Amino acid sequence: MSEVEALLSVDRGEIPPGALAFFPRDQEAPIRRLRAALAIFAALCAGGCYLAAGGLMPTTLLALAAAMLGITATRTIQDQADSRPVKKPTVVVTPTGIIVRDDFGLRTWTFDQLAEAVPVSYEQRVALLLVKRDGSRDVIDHMAFARGEGLREIIRTRMARA
Repeated sequence: MSEVEALLSVDRGEIPPGALAFFPRDQEAPIRRLRAALAIFAALCAGGCYLAAGGLMPTTLLALAAAMLGITATRTIQDQADSRPVKKPTVVVTPTGIIVRDDFGLRTWTFDQLAEAVPVSYEQRVALLLVKRDGSRDVIDHMAFARGEGLREIIRTRMARA
């Protein structure tokens, strides 16, 4: 099975035998958790203000703050007017190669083409530099994917087998 066929299988929800799939992390999850915690705190403060007879104005403002933070802590839905299917970034590692779909497009490498996989700092983030035997280089933002920190070791292991 080629890397492209493996990617198409992963898009269908089936991970082929011997392949590993990496999907993007939810980049907004930490800020949503913080907003939810602040909403709970503001609601507790509003309740405390009400029980302590702190007045209508402070209680109402704290309740409004809790409501606004609670709303911003929820996920947004995709615009229904844009009905084009969205292909999410994915990394698929097969026994023979790697295929990556990300912001740079669709890229593929076979393990016999690769000389080394090196962590580098790229645009102020840690990324994975793939060096081919012909000297050309490509960068994968492996930390944008869930479990991406183990991708370098998986690639190096499979390069050694090839």
